[in-house]
Amino acid sequence: MAAHDVEEVLVVHDHDHDYGTPVGAMAAAAARERGLRVRARRVWDHHEPPAADLGGAQAVLYVGVAGSGAAGLWRDLHAADPRLWLLGSDGVAQAWLARELDAGPAARTRFFVGARAPLALYGHAAMAHVLDALAAGGGDRAAVAAAGRDTRERASAVGRYALDADGLTTLPYGRMAVVDGALVWDTAG
Repeated sequence: MAAHDVEEVLVVHDHDHDYGTPVGAMAAAAARERGLRVRARRVWDHHEPPAADLGGAQAVLYVGVAGSGAAGLWRDLHAADPRLWLLGSDGVAQAWLARELDAGPAARTRFFVGARAPLALYGHAAMAHVLDALAAGGGDRAAVAAAGRDTRERASAVGRYALDADGLTTLPYGRMAVVDGALVWDTAG
């Protein structure tokens, strides 16, 4: 967002207390830490027009999953302000949504997703991590937990990663764009 002179972002999250709400809060905090003005709210109800809530936002970040109304929401936001950046978390980066977006909203859309690999590889990496922590902990529950959290530059089937102080992985995130109705890795600045 900084590269495109965005100064204010509206973070919208779905109603999911296990994903949309906490990840939306983390995204809002990260934007504030980078000096952006941030407003955050739950997704609009059917009777609420999103355009009335945009204020001075130059970007809307939707954190949640793409439901049946996602394409309509993207169209409504773009119609309200064609210069608005339409951003989404990995739960919104869906091939069907990319196919439904018209050229205008598609050009202003970016999705932020984890490095993608077949889910079996993530399962393999997680189980290998757990087994190594069990072996290092020698049967002591606290030692197993400490070994699991003390992960630095671990090689895995999904790439090298570490765990940060909050226990979150350092696996890279990427940015996807919508081009000709398809999700593609966005390598542009």
